[in-house]
Amino acid sequence: MTITATMLYERFAHFNRVIFGGALPLPNLRISSARTRAGSFTHATRLVGGRRHHRYTITISRAFDLQPTQLEDVIIHEMIHFHIALNGPKSEPPHGPTFRSMMERINREHGRNITVRLDAAPPAASKAEPRPLCVATLDDGRVAIVVSARASVARLNRDLPRHFPIKEMHWYLSDHKHIARFPACRTPKLYTLSGGDSALRDILATAHKIK
Repeated sequence: MTITATMLYERFAHFNRVIFGGALPLPNLRISSARTRAGSFTHATRLVGGRRHHRYTITISRAFDLQPTQLEDVIIHEMIHFHIALNGPKSEPPHGPTFRSMMERINREHGRNITVRLDAAPPAASKAEPRPLCVATLDDGRVAIVVSARASVARLNRDLPRHFPIKEMHWYLSDHKHIARFPACRTPKLYTLSGGDSALRDILATAHKIK
Protein backbone atom coordinates (compact mmCIF):
# COMPACT_ATOMS: atom_id res chain seq x y z
CA MET A 1 0.00 0.00 0.00
CA THR A 2 1.06 3.60 -0.54
CA ILE A 3 2.03 5.37 2.68
CA THR A 4 1.30 9.09 2.99
CA ALA A 5 2.05 11.67 5.68
CA THR A 6 -1.69 12.21 6.22
CA MET A 7 -2.11 8.51 6.84
CA LEU A 8 0.65 8.48 9.48
CA TYR A 9 -0.79 11.48 11.34
CA GLU A 10 -4.29 9.98 11.29
CA ARG A 11 -3.11 6.57 12.52
CA PHE A 12 -0.93 8.13 15.22
CA ALA A 13 -3.78 10.31 16.50
CA HIS A 14 -6.19 7.36 16.51
CA PHE A 15 -3.94 4.93 18.38
CA ASN A 16 -2.72 7.63 20.74
CA ARG A 17 -6.33 8.16 21.78
CA VAL A 18 -7.48 4.53 21.79
CA ILE A 19 -4.41 2.77 23.19
CA PHE A 20 -2.28 5.39 24.97
CA GLY A 21 -5.06 7.58 26.38
CA GLY A 22 -3.84 10.64 24.48
CA ALA A 23 -0.66 10.73 26.59
CA LEU A 24 1.84 10.96 23.73
CA PRO A 25 2.79 14.38 22.34
CA LEU A 26 2.94 14.64 18.56
CA PRO A 27 6.40 13.52 17.36
CA ASN A 28 8.08 14.21 14.05
CA LEU A 29 6.51 11.68 11.64
CA ARG A 30 8.63 10.77 8.62
CA ILE A 31 8.45 8.49 5.59
CA SER A 32 11.71 6.97 4.37
CA SER A 33 12.89 4.48 1.75
CA ALA A 34 14.95 2.41 4.21
CA ARG A 35 15.16 -1.27 3.27
CA THR A 36 16.59 -2.49 6.59
CA ARG A 37 13.57 -1.91 8.84
CA ALA A 38 9.92 -1.04 8.36
CA GLY A 39 9.82 1.44 11.25
CA SER A 40 12.11 3.18 13.69
CA PHE A 41 11.97 5.53 16.66
CA THR A 42 14.70 8.01 17.54
CA HIS A 43 15.17 10.44 20.40
CA ALA A 44 17.65 13.30 20.00
CA THR A 45 18.52 16.01 22.51
CA ARG A 46 20.40 19.29 22.26
CA LEU A 47 21.19 22.19 24.53
CA VAL A 48 19.81 25.58 23.51
CA GLY A 49 20.39 28.52 25.84
CA GLY A 50 21.21 26.18 28.68
CA ARG A 51 17.97 24.22 28.26
CA ARG A 52 17.72 20.67 26.94
CA HIS A 53 15.39 20.25 23.97
CA HIS A 54 14.05 16.84 22.94
CA ARG A 55 13.17 15.73 19.42
CA TYR A 56 11.22 12.51 18.98
CA THR A 57 10.88 10.97 15.52
CA ILE A 58 8.91 8.00 14.24
CA THR A 59 9.94 6.91 10.74
CA ILE A 60 8.02 4.46 8.55
CA SER A 61 9.58 2.98 5.41
CA ARG A 62 7.73 2.93 2.10
CA ALA A 63 10.05 0.16 0.85
CA PHE A 64 8.00 -2.57 2.56
CA ASP A 65 4.78 -3.73 0.92
CA LEU A 66 2.69 -3.64 4.11
CA GLN A 67 -0.95 -4.54 4.45
CA PRO A 68 -3.01 -1.93 6.36
CA THR A 69 -3.01 -3.97 9.59
CA GLN A 70 0.75 -4.55 9.33
CA LEU A 71 1.35 -0.83 8.89
CA GLU A 72 -0.78 -0.10 11.97
CA ASP A 73 1.15 -2.67 14.03
CA VAL A 74 4.46 -1.11 12.95
CA ILE A 75 3.22 2.35 13.97
CA ILE A 76 2.04 1.07 17.37
CA HIS A 77 5.37 -0.73 17.82
CA GLU A 78 7.21 2.57 17.46
CA MET A 79 4.66 4.32 19.70
CA ILE A 80 5.54 1.83 22.47
CA HIS A 81 9.18 2.90 22.13
CA PHE A 82 8.02 6.52 22.30
CA HIS A 83 5.98 5.86 25.47
CA ILE A 84 8.96 4.17 27.15
CA ALA A 85 11.29 7.02 26.14
CA LEU A 86 8.93 9.46 27.89
CA ASN A 87 8.16 7.36 30.95
CA GLY A 88 11.13 5.03 31.43
CA PRO A 89 12.80 2.88 32.46
CA LYS A 90 15.96 4.07 30.71
CA SER A 91 18.27 1.16 31.54
CA GLU A 92 16.53 -1.64 29.61
CA PRO A 93 17.40 -2.76 26.06
CA PRO A 94 15.01 -1.52 23.32
CA HIS A 95 12.91 -4.70 23.35
CA GLY A 96 13.37 -5.50 27.01
CA PRO A 97 10.79 -6.56 29.63
CA THR A 98 8.89 -3.25 29.64
CA PHE A 99 8.50 -3.21 25.86
CA ARG A 100 7.42 -6.85 25.71
CA SER A 101 4.94 -6.42 28.56
CA MET A 102 3.30 -3.43 26.83
CA MET A 103 3.32 -5.21 23.47
CA GLU A 104 1.64 -8.34 24.89
CA ARG A 105 -0.97 -6.27 26.75
CA ILE A 106 -1.86 -4.24 23.65
CA ASN A 107 -2.06 -7.38 21.52
CA ARG A 108 -4.35 -9.00 24.07
CA GLU A 109 -6.60 -6.02 24.81
CA HIS A 110 -6.81 -4.51 21.31
CA GLY A 111 -6.57 -7.59 19.08
CA ARG A 112 -3.27 -6.52 17.51
CA ASN A 113 -0.39 -8.65 16.21
CA ILE A 114 2.59 -6.50 17.17
CA THR A 115 5.91 -8.35 17.16
CA VAL A 116 9.49 -7.52 18.10
CA ARG A 117 10.55 -7.96 14.47
CA LEU A 118 8.36 -7.61 11.41
CA ASP A 119 8.15 -10.78 9.33
CA ALA A 120 8.33 -9.00 5.99
CA ALA A 121 10.95 -7.98 3.50
CA PRO A 122 11.14 -5.11 1.02
CA PRO A 123 10.34 -6.12 -2.56
CA ALA A 124 13.38 -6.78 -4.70
CA ALA A 125 14.10 -4.02 -7.17
CA SER A 126 14.33 -5.00 -10.80
CA LYS A 127 17.55 -3.01 -11.10
CA ALA A 128 19.14 -1.35 -8.09
CA GLU A 129 20.60 2.11 -8.54
CA PRO A 130 24.38 2.18 -7.92
CA ARG A 131 25.21 3.52 -4.46
CA PRO A 132 28.39 5.24 -3.22
CA LEU A 133 30.42 2.72 -1.22
CA CYS A 134 33.53 3.41 0.87
CA VAL A 135 35.89 0.52 1.62
CA ALA A 136 38.25 1.34 4.48
CA THR A 137 41.27 -0.57 5.76
CA LEU A 138 41.87 0.14 9.45
CA ASP A 139 45.22 0.37 11.19
CA ASP A 140 44.71 -3.08 12.74
CA GLY A 141 44.15 -4.67 9.32
CA ARG A 142 40.37 -5.01 9.49
CA VAL A 143 38.32 -3.95 6.47
CA ALA A 144 34.99 -2.19 6.85
CA ILE A 145 32.51 -0.46 4.55
CA VAL A 146 29.92 2.27 4.62
CA VAL A 147 27.24 3.07 2.04
CA SER A 148 26.85 6.83 1.73
CA ALA A 149 23.97 9.06 0.78
CA ARG A 150 24.96 10.61 -2.54
CA ALA A 151 25.03 14.13 -1.13
CA SER A 152 27.24 13.04 1.79
CA VAL A 153 30.22 11.48 -0.04
CA ALA A 154 32.49 14.53 0.25
CA ARG A 155 31.65 15.03 3.93
CA LEU A 156 32.19 11.37 4.83
CA ASN A 157 35.42 11.28 2.84
CA ARG A 158 36.62 14.12 5.04
CA ASP A 159 35.18 12.98 8.38
CA LEU A 160 35.69 9.20 8.40
CA PRO A 161 39.47 9.44 9.06
CA ARG A 162 38.70 11.82 11.94
CA HIS A 163 36.51 9.23 13.67
CA PHE A 164 38.24 5.94 12.83
CA PRO A 165 41.91 4.77 12.65
CA ILE A 166 41.87 4.42 8.85
CA LYS A 167 45.03 3.40 7.03
CA GLU A 168 43.54 3.81 3.57
CA MET A 169 40.12 4.02 1.96
CA HIS A 170 38.62 3.96 -1.53
CA TRP A 171 35.24 4.92 -2.96
CA TYR A 172 33.15 2.92 -5.44
CA LEU A 173 29.73 2.88 -7.06
CA SER A 174 28.02 -0.47 -6.58
CA ASP A 175 24.57 -1.94 -7.17
CA HIS A 176 25.49 -5.30 -5.64
CA LYS A 177 22.63 -7.01 -3.79
CA HIS A 178 24.86 -7.58 -0.74
CA ILE A 179 24.91 -3.88 0.15
CA ALA A 180 21.15 -3.37 -0.28
CA ARG A 181 20.64 -4.01 3.45
CA PHE A 182 22.95 -1.18 4.47
CA PRO A 183 21.44 2.28 5.18
CA ALA A 184 22.57 5.33 3.24
CA CYS A 185 24.65 7.08 5.89
CA ARG A 186 25.11 10.80 6.33
CA THR A 187 27.28 10.61 9.47
CA PRO A 188 30.57 8.72 9.98
CA LYS A 189 29.93 5.00 10.47
CA LEU A 190 31.66 1.78 9.46
CA TYR A 191 30.31 -1.77 9.16
CA THR A 192 32.11 -5.08 8.86
CA LEU A 193 30.82 -7.52 6.24
CA SER A 194 29.29 -10.76 7.50
CA GLY A 195 30.87 -12.67 4.62
CA GLY A 196 34.36 -11.31 5.21
CA ASP A 197 36.92 -11.08 2.39
CA SER A 198 34.94 -13.26 0.00
CA ALA A 199 31.87 -10.99 0.28
CA LEU A 200 34.03 -7.93 -0.33
CA ARG A 201 35.64 -9.48 -3.41
CA ASP A 202 32.19 -10.34 -4.73
CA ILE A 203 31.03 -6.72 -4.30
CA LEU A 204 34.16 -5.15 -5.79
CA ALA A 205 34.07 -7.45 -8.82
CA THR A 206 31.18 -5.41 -10.25
CA ALA A 207 31.90 -2.05 -8.56
CA HIS A 208 33.16 1.06 -10.34
CA LYS A 209 35.94 2.93 -8.52
CA ILE A 210 35.34 6.67 -8.25
CA LYS A 211 38.16 7.85 -5.95
